[in-house]
Amino acid sequence: MTSVFIGGSRAISKLDEALRDKLNEFMQRGCTIFIGDANGADKAVQQYFASCGYQHVVVYCMDRCRNNVGAWPTNRVHRPAGPRDFGYYAAKDKAMADDAK
Repeated sequence: MTSVFIGGSRAISKLDEALRDKLNEFMQRGCTIFIGDANGADKAVQQYFASCGYQHVVVYCMDRCRNNVGAWPTNRVHRPAGPRDFGYYAAKDKAMADDAK
């Protein structure tokens, strides 16, 4: 089964038709979706998958999941020490990308 890592900007809250078509293709192929828990694109994509009743989704989060719209399984990523800078948030993305290989 193919795994897909989806991420996007927190400034995006609506999905256009082209993106919904691509998400539909992933669902038709039975892909496992790895997605973060942030507001914005992560949450919008989660809402779309939940509205379609799609279950092959894993939500990646740090301490507690901020958004898990479909009550899917979670993968809690070890929180790196130090400030909440780019490296802090990139740890979750790296874990998703590694798992999608």
